[in-house]
Amino acid sequence: GRVLAGTRAGLVLLDPRQRKAERFDLTGVAEEQPVITNMRADHTGRLWIGTLGHGVFAVDTASGRRERIALGPFGTAQGSPSPAIISIATTEHLLLVGTWGQGVFRAPLEEPPFRLLTTGTAPKGLRHENVTAVLAGDEPGRPWVGSFGGGPQQVDVDAGTVDPGGGDAGEAIRVAGIVSLAATPDGSRFAGSTEGLFQFGTDGRQM
Repeated sequence: GRVLAGTRAGLVLLDPRQRKAERFDLTGVAEEQPVITNMRADHTGRLWIGTLGHGVFAVDTASGRRERIALGPFGTAQGSPSPAIISIATTEHLLLVGTWGQGVFRAPLEEPPFRLLTTGTAPKGLRHENVTAVLAGDEPGRPWVGSFGGGPQQVDVDAGTVDPGGGDAGEAIRVAGIVSLAATPDGSRFAGSTEGLFQFGTDGRQM
């Protein structure tokens, strides 16, 4: 019956019945709790938490154990500066993390740390480096990624490349800042943006 809430002052555990709120310590330093931007529970019950400046945390909601997960460059497991985490998505076996200015990271759920999946504004990379949304695609290993000024693009997880799909560069969905991505049960895809709601096709073009 308890609720975990991500706030600008860290993770808070709410007990509606007793009307109590208790801070869940993520860093070990009371004065340095992170600003939480996104949370996603996986099928094992772990809660993945994205933060603004502290990277990614994994919390076991049953035991309360928490772990800070390292982000590393593509093909390595070495740590890097903690980027601002904007979006988190999960599949049965994979976690995908969109960052502000450092591209998309991926990790097998059972084998963090993360590895860089694709960079921004590079050959075969994203059209914009600030990733704001990640959505699992119809095909395994090919999620959709939304960026702030690049429209939706589809990523190849194994190759670490991005499809060049999408319409004309002046298309409204390409110009708008994508904030969220969602799909309906019938396979329709939608992008929430700074300019309103768009529907897009299998190639990323605005419909």
